[in-house]
Amino acid sequence: MKKFIPIYVKDYIKNKKKELIYNLKLDTSISVSENLKEYTNFALKAANNDTLFKSFRQNKFYCWVLEHDDLKRGLENYNYIQKVSKLNKTEILKILNNIDMFGGPKLMTIGDLNKVSPSSLRYLSVGVDINRIFKYKANQELNVIEIGCGYGGQSIALNKLNSIKNYTYVDLKEVNQLIEKYVSMNKVSFGYQTKTLFDDFEDNYDLIISNYAFSELPKKLQKMAYTKILSKSKNGYMINNSFYFSKKYKFFDKKKLKKLLPSSQFFDENPKSDSHPENFLHIF
Repeated sequence: MKKFIPIYVKDYIKNKKKELIYNLKLDTSISVSENLKEYTNFALKAANNDTLFKSFRQNKFYCWVLEHDDLKRGLENYNYIQKVSKLNKTEILKILNNIDMFGGPKLMTIGDLNKVSPSSLRYLSVGVDINRIFKYKANQELNVIEIGCGYGGQSIALNKLNSIKNYTYVDLKEVNQLIEKYVSMNKVSFGYQTKTLFDDFEDNYDLIISNYAFSELPKKLQKMAYTKILSKSKNGYMINNSFYFSKKYKFFDKKKLKKLLPSSQFFDENPKSDSHPENFLHIF
């Protein structure tokens, strides 16, 4: 039987999220996600509690930040995967099942796919889009770094499409513990480490990924990320959603990004988000 959630409960959660994001007391010296203490606190608890970990991807606080793709969004990403890649249904399902092995996401029927997570389809959609743009060779070993990694799902999808040698996850310290648990349980074939922006980094990376994350950092942290990571990366794939948040953050705009990274190109997010139509893809 489908669980009934009263409208007033849905509205409360929706309005609470807006209140947290738009509140005038928002600390613009830290990232948007770091302001959502319910999210960071839960991530830490899930990393250290096996019972919570089993279904952390359905927790309401966690879903404020991640895991909020719906059926429509999932179908759009599935259609995009079929359009730009040569993956067949069996191969797609195998990758999705690998991502969804842990964390207990909400599963649904999307097109002719049964029991899949729409959020995992987004990770796979990004993975095939990266290959479409940068055309990495199958045997090309990649040193990848990601800012704002959730639980690490993007790395799982990308590794099924490419040969990853090393993956660096950059997130909040609480979230990093959850990433470490998820990735270790997935028994990945590549080397990896977790860091915060305040750590030291290598001198070069093949690819920097940051979707809905670098664009949520306050300007001083964006400068730090540019100096430590973006400027040392050969390629970049980043979906920007800065417009959605308070202008007090003083985020980098396209003009600034182009000045810092002259090879930058900007495109509409694809598939485009209905709720955030101004999102854009930044590649370099």
